[in-house]
Amino acid sequence: AMIVSHQARPSNDNGFLLLEALIVLMILAMSASIAAPLLQRSRPGDDVRAKAIEVSGLLKAARSVARKSSRTQLISYSVPARRLTWTQGAKAVVVPATMSLRLVDGSGLPTAKSSNQPGASQSGIRFLRDGSSNSATIQLRSAGRTATLTTDWLTGETRLRVAN
Repeated sequence: AMIVSHQARPSNDNGFLLLEALIVLMILAMSASIAAPLLQRSRPGDDVRAKAIEVSGLLKAARSVARKSSRTQLISYSVPARRLTWTQGAKAVVVPATMSLRLVDGSGLPTAKSSNQPGASQSGIRFLRDGSSNSATIQLRSAGRTATLTTDWLTGETRLRVAN
C-alpha cells in the first residue's frame, strides 16, 4: 500500500491580499469624501471675493463687446435694486443686503448715485468703443473684508484687489 502524506505548505502571512488593500482604499476614500466638505467651510468675507470676481467678469465682458462692436457699453448701478446691470448684454449682478457697494469715479469722489446715499437711483461705468472707460472704482465690503475693482481710464482694464 502506498502511503501519501500531505505536507502542509509553510504559510506566508507577510503581505496583504489585493482584496484587503482595495477595502482599505475604499474606506479611506469614503472618509475623505465625508471630511472634505467639513474642511472647506467658507470663512467670513469669502462672499466678497466671489461677488467681486462676478462683477469683474461683467466689466470685462462689457469692455470686450465695446471693442469688438465699436459701440459704447454701460454698466449701471441701481441703488434700490442693489443691482449692477449691463444694459446691452442683458446681464446683471445683484449685491446682497449683507454687502455694501461704493462706486467712485476717476476723480476720487463718490458718484452722485453711491449706494450709501439714500436718494440716489442710478450711476455707472462706460466702456468706449476703443476699450477705454470713464475710470471708476467699485468697493464691496462685508464681514470686515474689502474687495476693490478699479477700471483704468486709458485701457479700460479691470484690476481686483481683496484686503482683510
